[in-house]
Amino acid sequence: MYNELSKRYSSYIDAFDALYKLNTSNEDEINKIYQKIKTQLIEGENLSPSLICNKIENAARLNNRYIKSYLKLNQKVSEEYHLDNRFLRQFTLEYTRILRIQDITVIRLLINDDLKSFIPYSLNKDCILCQNVFCFMFPFLMMNVLELCCYYGAVNCFKFLRSEFNFGITRLCLQYSFLGGNQEIINECLKYQIPDDESMKYAIASHNLDFVTFLMYEHNLKIDLEECANSNNLNAFFVYFDQTNDVNECFVHSPLFGIPSLCEFFRMQVSDIDAKSISLGYSALHLTANYNCIEESKLLISFGININAKNNDGETPLIVASKSNHEKMVDLLVLYGADINEKDNTGKTALHYAARNNNDESIDILLLHDADLNAVDNSGKKPALRWHKKLVHGFHEISKYFDKKLRH
Repeated sequence: MYNELSKRYSSYIDAFDALYKLNTSNEDEINKIYQKIKTQLIEGENLSPSLICNKIENAARLNNRYIKSYLKLNQKVSEEYHLDNRFLRQFTLEYTRILRIQDITVIRLLINDDLKSFIPYSLNKDCILCQNVFCFMFPFLMMNVLELCCYYGAVNCFKFLRSEFNFGITRLCLQYSFLGGNQEIINECLKYQIPDDESMKYAIASHNLDFVTFLMYEHNLKIDLEECANSNNLNAFFVYFDQTNDVNECFVHSPLFGIPSLCEFFRMQVSDIDAKSISLGYSALHLTANYNCIEESKLLISFGININAKNNDGETPLIVASKSNHEKMVDLLVLYGADINEKDNTGKTALHYAARNNNDESIDILLLHDADLNAVDNSGKKPALRWHKKLVHGFHEISKYFDKKLRH
């Protein structure tokens, strides 16, 4: 089954592998990757350009050594498809900080694994970068220099720090080594640390199937299907299906890849369209609501999925969408008949969460469809009373608007 599915979706796999495994600053190579993205994902799989920009940003977070190349890819998509400049602007602003970081001497030396320059730099009496107490703010969290070596795959600097400064191998060292992809570093880290779910997460994000299967077979770690979707790693997703034949979990997560035919394939395999994930009791619609997957939600609803199904916390897809601040998803679910006043295990409705988040659009949608402003949760609280006057005022304004429309 793995061979059949990986062949069927080879274009998707190939394009996202190229994106997440990008390792070039060459303009021609960047153009080739862009053409793959354009023809195989945007045109071939009908993925939206804005979604592709989000995926480029995600890949850049995991592989910021090539941040300039990712910026160029983002710019190409934004310009060709006339995206709102905010996509490029937000991306550029966030990663300008990383570009500045990369100008810092120690980071630049580690990126290039320049041991010849790193040795005299580290031995300088004014340099505190090679002490255990040093941590550096990075896109993920605080990282010491040895952890940065693992992230960048700087094996020569890694060995030097271990031998000369007696740096200890941390849990983060092992986790980031799967992103860095250097086998020597991975092997050394495995002598001191046991892989965990975060290790699998980064192995999936690396798009290196050998790492994923190694952790699965040798360390009995489960492939996280949600992480497969977050990193668009269909290969790992198919390995999970091939090894477990767990059609329920695969169906629940299949819409997150944005491929209707994949969702339809697993729909035909599953016996219950309302199947739920084991961990959180999410249905497929809960997940698409959480990730704001509008078209995929429409597809699931057309299949006849239960729009008011509850997860382990008693949340319906509408409550999940409201908690996640996805007003368009709230609008869609309400349009298709979701129960607006259904409560979760804490007694809260979608309106409680919309009011808590101060999401005016969601509030307006819910009030227009008779959301109960006086619904009380398990603590005896109504939907954010501090916003009560605002809600009532907003409701009257909307009512007046529609009254005018009806008169004309």
